[in-house]
Formats: sequence, structure tokens, C-alpha cells
Amino acid sequence: MQPMKPPKCLICMRIGISGGTGLIGSKLTKELLDRNHEVHVFTRSKNPNRISDSNLLKYISTNSIQAKDLENLDVFFNLAGENIAGVRWTKLAKEEFYKSRVGHTKNLVDAINACKNPPSIFINASAIGYYGAYPDSKVLFQETDQQGEDYLGQLCADWESAAKGILNLKTQVRIARIGIVLDTQGGALAKLIPIFKSFLGGPIGSGKQGMSWIHSQDLVNAFIFMMEPKRKNSIFNLTAPEPKTNFEFAKSLGKALNRPSFFPTPNLALDAIFGEGSVVVTHGQFVAPANLIEEGFHFLFPELDLALKKLLQ
Repeated sequence: MQPMKPPKCLICMRIGISGGTGLIGSKLTKELLDRNHEVHVFTRSKNPNRISDSNLLKYISTNSIQAKDLENLDVFFNLAGENIAGVRWTKLAKEEFYKSRVGHTKNLVDAINACKNPPSIFINASAIGYYGAYPDSKVLFQETDQQGEDYLGQLCADWESAAKGILNLKTQVRIARIGIVLDTQGGALAKLIPIFKSFLGGPIGSGKQGMSWIHSQDLVNAFIFMMEPKRKNSIFNLTAPEPKTNFEFAKSLGKALNRPSFFPTPNLALDAIFGEGSVVVTHGQFVAPANLIEEGFHFLFPELDLALKKLLQ
């Protein structure tokens, strides 16, 4: 299946993005530019690498976003947050996880509250870790379910709570609970491909943990879907309709790469390397994109085998 060329917007918008230089932020920026939207990317870098020569793209170098930076924007995306996966969760690391998510979001909300003409829509990233992480739970979580009681659940809940601190009635707040993003340029898939190509791939731990994944193009399209004023829901799970177990995911990836998928990585090895942080890969959750489906979002890649085939072709 070939993704359709994005339609040019009829009413083009001015859109701000914090976290716009990362993998997902860059892809979202390119898509918005392709649709003729004006994009302001906020970055701490004084010399960011431009991803486009378009005169609709503006980079704003700042360590602290102010109200004047947000005036008259139509939409603002907050995608910033220090990477949690693949690192040891030291006390210092946890402080940075919190500061880069909750602290940064509080600063953004303060700036929006100080605006005379604030963004009409504020889309704040969160994660499906909101529901907690489990070794083998078969519960299928939807947007109405409660937060998990573990570290990730509380971090995401605090992150979302900070975003909901907007006081003015002009700005709609929308929360994007993001699943495991599949892309060959970064994230989990990019790390797994060389392992599988070396004939060493397989399930992680028991292989029973849930993997609620989404193709990066569907993720970008879902973000744009969330921009539309007519949305009736405010929280969206950004995952594909068919979550898999880790065992099933490994089997599909092995098939896509024409490699075996029976070399398991034991929990003990991951615990020794990452400590508490190993739960990111040894635990998981099964999540349904109920609100996306309810509002008619069209997935280009609803099935894992199709998504992997497209990414690896």
C-alpha cells in the first residue's frame, strides 16, 4: 500500500513544536510543511540542522519559551522529553525524566496562560506507560482506564496533569498517549534490526508482555488528525488496532527479515544492565486506539506484518 500524497491545506495554520528536532518531531514538521502549514520549531540548539529550505519553517533557539513566542499560533505540539528506554534509571536520570516532561510542560502552560492570543489547540505528548507496565497482563486498555500505580504510570499522569493546567477558555488541551513507534531511523525497531540480521533475534524475557506499536507515518497522521477543531475527544491512544505480544512481534520481525526469532534475551541480563529501567522492554501493555477509531481515523498500517514490510522494503 502506497501512502497517498498529503493534501494541501485549505486554511493553513501557524504551528509551534517543542521537541521538533527529534525523530518524530522532524517527521511531523516535514508533513506539516508538505501541507503548506507554517511551522515554528523551538530548540535549545543555537545552530539546528534544518530539515527543509522552506520559508514556512522557522527555528527559534531558546532555553525558555515565553508567551511572546506563542502569541497567535493556531496549534502547539509539546513532544519534548528525555529518552527513557535503553538507559539505567539512576536518581539523576529520573530527575531529568521528570524535569524534561513535567517541568517543561508546566513552563509551557505558564507561557500559554500569559498569552493574549494563545494557541487554539495544545497537543501534549504522553505515553501508554500511563496505564502501567505488566509482565503478562491481557487487559486491553482504553482512554477511559485509570493510570497504573508504577513509576511510569505516575510520571505520565503528572505529565498530563501539568498540560491540563491551562486556565484560559481559548485553548483546547489534547493528550497523545504514544505507543511503541516503528521506524528504521530510530527507536526500538532500529535497535532490533541489526540483532535480528545477525541471527541473534528473539523474544525478550517471557515474550508475553504486550507491545502496542504504531507505524511512524500513522503516528504523524494521527497528530494531524488531533489538530482538527471538530475532535470531540481530548485523549487519544496513538497505537495500531492490533497490539501484539513480544513473542509475536519477534516472530513477525524475523519473518520480515528472513531470519530466525528464537534466541530469547533473559530478564536477568537486562536487569543487570538497566536495573529498574529494564521494565521498558520486559514489561508492557495491550492498548486500543478506541478514540481514534470512534472518530474515524484511517490507519495506513493497521497490521504489523504490513507495517514491517513497508518499513523494511
